[in-house]
Amino acid sequence: MECSGVIVEKFMKFLTADDTKKDEMKVSTEILRKYGSRIQPSFFLKFRNGYEKTVVFNEETGTFYGLFSIFYDFNLEGGEMLLFEFNGSRDFNDLLIGLVLREIEYPNIVHYMQKKRPRVVSVRNGGLKFVHIVRDEDPLFDECEPPYSFKKALPMLPGYQSFIFSNGKKIVGGYNHGREKFHSLRKFCAIVGLENFREFNVVLFSYEENGVSTVSVFDDLFVEFIFPGTPVSMGLNSENINVHHRIEINVQACHMYKYSYGVILTELFECTLASFHHFSVGVLKNEVA
Repeated sequence: MECSGVIVEKFMKFLTADDTKKDEMKVSTEILRKYGSRIQPSFFLKFRNGYEKTVVFNEETGTFYGLFSIFYDFNLEGGEMLLFEFNGSRDFNDLLIGLVLREIEYPNIVHYMQKKRPRVVSVRNGGLKFVHIVRDEDPLFDECEPPYSFKKALPMLPGYQSFIFSNGKKIVGGYNHGREKFHSLRKFCAIVGLENFREFNVVLFSYEENGVSTVSVFDDLFVEFIFPGTPVSMGLNSENINVHHRIEINVQACHMYKYSYGVILTELFECTLASFHHFSVGVLKNEVA
């Protein structure tokens, strides 16, 4: 599935039984306020199994049209969550979280208008997602027990785990097989000054095969919250990257074109590039009033 370095908050839609019988869907007001002008009048929703469907967007009403065939083809009945992730160009990569709080087993189908065959979906080619619903009586703090459906799909999780958050910060943690829980999320809470995850509504874990999970949190409007900071921000009990060399690039208007050829680095930077093991990009905006 396509992606880019453009950071746009992911957003979710909790589907009711009534939603699955409609051809339209309202978009979050927060997403419309920030990105409504950037969403194209028509675009593709792209799923991991290769299923693609053209959707029409009406900015004036803040509505997506053309969704009923998706609900029908995926046999959705209500209670599922539809996750939207902008791919940086014009389309959205979409995921479906089922009633068991884990990403669904995608059917071996594509849209009837497509000429290609469906793709095989596996942990190896995109990981496996599950959600944790944050409750006031049991706010997420250090440990998170994945749903039974996730544990059944991946019974041999490695004990060593890493968690990467929306600001790129990586936390070293683990999975306790006796308690059947991921742990050490409190390290990130200490870094960003959170008592726990009580102020959020949903936490999405995107598990990868090598024991790395990307953790995304969503507010009461089901819009992703992007934490402040960068991967190189100093923090308690986390992996901090030592920065010894850097290259500064002044971004020009021509670099923003869709088919830009990028930036050519001269031989003067060969020694610096050879010393790079990790890349971190910091962006400074020069806004003129």
